Order: sequence, then structure tokens, then C-alpha cells
Amino acid sequence: MPMPDSPTPGMVADMKVVGGKELKRVPPERFREISDAWPDTVAGCLMVARTLAEEKLTTGFSVFGWDYMYMWTVLGEMGFTMYHHRHDQAPAWGAGGYAIGSCGPGFAMVDRRPGMVNLVGGLGWAHGARVPMVVMCSSAPLTWMERGGAQEFNVDRLLGSMWDGICKWSHRVINVHDIAYWIRKAHRECNLDPRGPCVVQVPSDILIQRYDHRHEIQLYDSAYGRGTKRAPDIQEGGGRLEDVEKAVDLLLNAERPMICTGSAIYYSQAWEELKEFVELTQIPVHCRRQSRGSVPENHPLHFHGGPRPVVFAETDAGLIIGLELNFLEGFGQPPFFSGSAKFAVVQENPSLHYLTGSPANVEVAILGNVKQVLRQMIEIAKTKVSPQKLERHAPFVKKMQEIKEAYFNTRIVERVSRNYNVNPCLNCCSPCSARDEYLRIGAVDWEVLAFEAIQEMQGADSRASVIIDSFSMSDVMTDKFFANFPGTTCDCGIHMGVGHSMGIGIGLQVARPGRATMGFVGDSGFGIGCMELETMMRYKLPHMTMLCNNSAWGGRSCVESGFYLRPWLEVSWQNWPGFVVRYDEMFKPLGIHTEFITGSDQVRPAVRRAMESGKPALLHALGDCSATPPLIVVLALYHAWSWGMKPSDFSPGVQADFAAMGVPFTVATLGFLNGYGIFPALDELCALSGADKGQCEDVLRAMNMLWK
Repeated sequence: MPMPDSPTPGMVADMKVVGGKELKRVPPERFREISDAWPDTVAGCLMVARTLAEEKLTTGFSVFGWDYMYMWTVLGEMGFTMYHHRHDQAPAWGAGGYAIGSCGPGFAMVDRRPGMVNLVGGLGWAHGARVPMVVMCSSAPLTWMERGGAQEFNVDRLLGSMWDGICKWSHRVINVHDIAYWIRKAHRECNLDPRGPCVVQVPSDILIQRYDHRHEIQLYDSAYGRGTKRAPDIQEGGGRLEDVEKAVDLLLNAERPMICTGSAIYYSQAWEELKEFVELTQIPVHCRRQSRGSVPENHPLHFHGGPRPVVFAETDAGLIIGLELNFLEGFGQPPFFSGSAKFAVVQENPSLHYLTGSPANVEVAILGNVKQVLRQMIEIAKTKVSPQKLERHAPFVKKMQEIKEAYFNTRIVERVSRNYNVNPCLNCCSPCSARDEYLRIGAVDWEVLAFEAIQEMQGADSRASVIIDSFSMSDVMTDKFFANFPGTTCDCGIHMGVGHSMGIGIGLQVARPGRATMGFVGDSGFGIGCMELETMMRYKLPHMTMLCNNSAWGGRSCVESGFYLRPWLEVSWQNWPGFVVRYDEMFKPLGIHTEFITGSDQVRPAVRRAMESGKPALLHALGDCSATPPLIVVLALYHAWSWGMKPSDFSPGVQADFAAMGVPFTVATLGFLNGYGIFPALDELCALSGADKGQCEDVLRAMNMLWK
């Protein structure tokens, strides 16, 4: 289906307002004129360029390479806008950010083996987060293959496929006449659910090979070749009406129904239909991945990520629509989802009904485009909604709102207020080697940092986007950002990598010039992609990078000594122990707007000045988290049980962190450990968390998880 110029009204502003650099473009009608003026014989790279232009993939992210020298010239003549990065890892992140920002496929291009191997990190992120993009690369000539050719490799062997690789699919072109077919196939299939990157490799001899285009042969693609004709998308239709009606009845007849959505809502542009259905039926909704903001997260019927386990556990019927239930959703199984509730599941690809997770009790499975299915559900619900049925939902809606408000007030506002003026290193249970410097200079609790920065940014731009970079940042960032529009929350999905936020920020700024973007990254992730700040400066893209510097890999540096046995004491997670690296001073000579933040009261003014500067910004904040994030606790337990550790083996401070977690943490931890094949006794977990065993058993019994 055609993509709009802008995913939501007003998302795109004039780039010149913030000093953005407009690259010279050739009007689209010139594409055909240039094509018609080609000589009788043309090189394969011209075929690549013409096909990309016809597929409207005219904004790309790349690094200049050996085989693409002529290609760059052709793309420039044809009016393409190409952003040149500092390293081959970044084009995939840039293309992914552009895909999210534009609600359509991105385009990345790199050279031979080093280029593609370096791109693998960003490619893996896009695959894990289901971000649509077309990726092109070259290779050594086919005549050199398997003979030790320069930078030789085969993407079909390197990258794998949807379920066992790091991209949706990859293909090496072996005939110049196949170029157009495979590029078109990649463009169309990358945007079919489950979305993801499709890689087309064109060997260098095919790129430079000349052929007579007057007698062009396009194998397999003759029916949908050049022009406006195109193959239909498998997901454009709605579902079977009888199944859609069953799903509506399931929700309306329930007392505690809920809806959970995924990225397909965004990429199929179904946010208006979702909001209409939610308001019509008065059913609470939770939006995940790129669908966050499809129903604004301050809406009375939306429940945020933090309290979702409580709502999920109490529901008696649910609609899962356009969400791939993977590790981050507990594969749809208890304790993440209720084991006794009945579910309707809507997916755009049959594979997602079977090859990934599904709720325990699926009553109705619907295959169809989520936008069309929601339209069907709306029309059916209009004939079935009654005051009596809405009254049945009211107590659950009220309870959900109370849970949401209590979570925000206690878990966020009170915690931020309590830690606002406290140096997080002051009472650290397991002091790290950087503690003395952080106490001397000053530091900010990450919870406070995230809350203050986002409040300031969203106060100035309600359509701002945030990028969560790294495992640790997701613990403190997710519940601080309240999405008002879809496609404004970028995370790593199941890839869970680090260092991607700078590249994604470039893509978002290109797709949504004039809109605020901020990435939260640790110092280790920053070291991976920080030179993309120079790329931002070159193209005048005012992305903000919030560097959360705790001088360590893997979250809190104190976690290393507090949670884990360390037989090699000379090996440390810490980065340059006892010394604070001034990254802001390192990048100031480039003209980057820089700030050095060592206190909570400095956060908002620093963000304000960064937004007003109209320049790429590096906000360097010293800090750490004063409390151990729950996910870190669970992972620590996972390792502890593998070593045979007991609760008494942990330091007193760590034991205190555990004891504050309570019943929900204990139940969730049990489910997580069970998923790894670890079955600790409930008594043992309760002794660690301080949770009441009887209460835990009640929750487990309700979820059908109480095993003898």
C-alpha cells in the first residue's frame, strides 16, 4: 500500500528552520528523461539506480566504496539524497531511523566484505526490531568467487534468513537481467509483516557489465515491471467476517478485556482506527514497539509499560494485534500474560501465528491487514456496543487507571523526588573505583536524568522522539517517555545492542527535520558510534545525545563486584577506573553543542540550550542508578543459580535490593528462570525477595503456573 509523505500531520517541518542542510535534488520527472537518454548499452549500476528511483528509494545512507564509485556519480546525477557516514556500521542504523521516521522502508548501501561485515550490527538490530529496509552491497567478481578474490563473500551464506539469520532474506544476483527484479522484491517484501531488512548483493562484475537495454529481459517480473503496476500485497485485505465478529464478541462480553498492539499498527498506518475502536468499546489498551503513541499514553484508556504485568495478569479476554510475541513479551505465556484468559490474535502473516509465541488460549486467529481488520471490528462493534456492555468494563477500566496513577506517582514521581538531590554513589552498596571522582565532581541518578530530560524535551516539542540505546537504558527510560504519536519510541527490540542511537538519530532527523530527537546511551555504547556526531555536524542535523557516563560496561559498575563471583580480579568491566573521561571536551572542537551535567538541577537548562542551539548536541552526564534495575537482578540470579550461589553469598546491599522487589518480582523471576530451564524452589526465591510465599502461590495458581 502507498506510504504517505508524512506519518502524521505536522510531523515534518521545514529543515531550514533549524539550520538543516538541504541537498540538491533533481525533480522526479527527470528520472525518466535521464533514463531515456542512456546509450544503447548501459552498465549494471545504471540498472540499479533506475530501479531504485522507480521504487522511490531516493534517500539513502552509505559509506563510499570501491565498487560504488560510479554508482555514487549516477545517483547524484539522478537526484538521490545520500548521507555519507563515518563507518560502515552506521548506514543500517541511519536507514532504520529513516524508516521509523517516514513510516516506510529505508535504504542503505555499502561496499564489499568489510562494508557488509561492519554493517551486520545495524542489520541485526533492524531484523530484531522488525524495521523495514532495503540494503545493497557488492562483492568480488563472480569469476573470483571461492578462489581467494579480494574481499570475497556471499550474503546467502553469511546472513541467513528470517528465522535463523540477521535479515529477512538475502540474495546474490548472478545475472544482470535479474537486478530490477530482486530490488523490487526486496522493496516490497521488507515492508510485509514481519518486516525487516532484505539484502541484495550485486557482484562488481555485474555492476560494471554493459548490456543492451533496448532488449531488456526481466525474468520473473514482466507483469509488474516498470511503471505504476505492482504486485498486490498479501496483507491488504481484512479478515474473515465470522472470525472478526467472534473477536468483537469475545471482548465485549468480557469483564476485564484488554488490547495489546505491536509495530504493524504503525507501519500499516492503523493508529486512527485503533484509537476509534478503543474509545468505542472502552477497552484498555497497551501499545508496544513502534505502535507506542498510537493511542496517546496520557489517554485514560492507555496503560503504560510499567504496570502492564498487573493488568495482563488480571485480564479475562484480550486482543493481540500486530504484535510479534517474543522474549520481550514472555512469548505470550504466563506470567507475562494470564494463563486463564481467552485471546483473539490478529497478524498480517500466517507465520506469526505459528512460528513465534502465542497466548496460552487463542480462541480466534485472524489473518489480515490490521488496518482493515480494525475497520471491520469498528463496524461490527457499532451494532453490538450497548451501555450495559460498557458498564461491565467500567470497574476494570477504573482499576487500571488507579494502577497506572499509583505507578506513576510512586514508581516515578516519588522516586525522582527522593533521589533528586542525592548523589547516587553516596550510599552505593558495592562501591566502584570511580566512586571517589563521582562524589567529588557530582553525579545524577539515571531515573532523575531520564525524567528531567524527557519532561523538558516533550514540553518544548510534543512530537519529539526518543532512542533507547543499550540494555541498561531500557530499565530507566521506558516508563519516563510518554509517547503522543506512533513511531516516536525507538528501541533495540530483541537485538539488545549498544551504540545505535547516533545512527538512528541521523535517520530520524532526515525523515522528520525540525522535530526534537534524543538518544540515551552509556559511555561504552557511545564509544562504538560517537564519530557519527561529526556526520550530524556535516549535514547540520540537530540530534541530541544524552551520554550517561558511569565508567563501565554492563550498567552499574558496582554490579560487577556486588552480584558476580570474580575469579579474575585483574579483569574488570570498568572503563579507565578512577578517572572521568571528558567526552564533551573531546567533541567540542568539532562545533558540537556540548554540556557537562553533574547535578539534577542542570539537566533541564542543558536540554533547553541544546534544543535552542539548532546544532548536534552532546549532553555528558555523570551518574548511575541508585537502585538496582529489576532486570539486572533477574539476570544476576540467572548466573547465581548456575554457579550454585545462595542468597547469603550476595553482599548485604544487594540482598537489600532484592528484598525490596516483592511478590510481582518473585513471580516474574520464577517465570524467567523457568524459561532458561532453571527451577528454583519457591521457598528459596521468597527468602531472597522477602515476598510472602502464600501470596506468590495465589498468583501462580491464577496463572496456572503452580507446579508440585
